[in-house]
Amino acid sequence: FTIEAYLNIDTLDLSSTPIVAGHFNSTGDQRAWFLAIAPTSGRLRLALSDDGTAAEVITSALAIEAGKDYYLAAAVNVADTSSDGIIFYLQDLTDGGPLLSENQSHDIDMLHNSTALFAIGSQGRSGGGNFFPGIIDEVRFSNVMLSPDQLLVIPEPGTWLLLAFGSL
Repeated sequence: FTIEAYLNIDTLDLSSTPIVAGHFNSTGDQRAWFLAIAPTSGRLRLALSDDGTAAEVITSALAIEAGKDYYLAAAVNVADTSSDGIIFYLQDLTDGGPLLSENQSHDIDMLHNSTALFAIGSQGRSGGGNFFPGIIDEVRFSNVMLSPDQLLVIPEPGTWLLLAFGSL
């Protein structure tokens, strides 16, 4: 699967992990997966569970800063536990720059079939919790691991000119 979003977080000085999106309930045995931001460090974080109770948490070296606009994604092939099994993507939309990527391995070979709600901006538990301190927009979930050319990434500014006016 692939989960993508645009976001801007107000603060990283938090006591809990702000969830971007997930199929994960922090109460009971309904954990499947979530994409989040690590408090303080701003690093991208993905949690996967095969039994609904425990979760393997994979933390990327790619990190965001508070107050900036970003595109981020995690593309996951649960059946592939090699370093190609997870690819994190990040692009700073405020300062510009290329789409960064980082491959990670994992130990989960299947996801728990959770009945938890798909939630954006919280852990989806009854009554809410861990609400995202900022803005999340254009969330897209795909049931396949998308390649870089299939992502929702905004083209570089020079590419926008070519798209708008054609070749000069």
